[in-house]
Amino acid sequence: ERSPVERPSFSYVAMVSMVLEASGTGCLTLAEIYQHLSAAFPYYRLQDKKWQNSIRHTMSFNDCFVRVLPDPTLAWRSTGKHCQPFFGLGKMMLSSIGLSSIFPSLS
Repeated sequence: ERSPVERPSFSYVAMVSMVLEASGTGCLTLAEIYQHLSAAFPYYRLQDKKWQNSIRHTMSFNDCFVRVLPDPTLAWRSTGKHCQPFFGLGKMMLSSIGLSSIFPSLS
């Protein structure tokens, strides 16, 4: 059965980049990333949790993200490497779809 809420047209890299930049610290735990994505994109609230595996996989194998060790409370951050185009694109996308209220620091 098809969900009444459409899947976001953004890549996982772009969405994670948006929430990391919007966090203020640039660092979030994986659980916090999931929470922010679910809040920003209702599609993910309605889906099973398989998308979370895709997020984790994307972050593990993409040069844009790095684990912050040994501090488990700030588990992931952006490297800034290869990510800047996603941040600019994210700002434009957020304002065009009305999500800047969820991520005010990106406005």
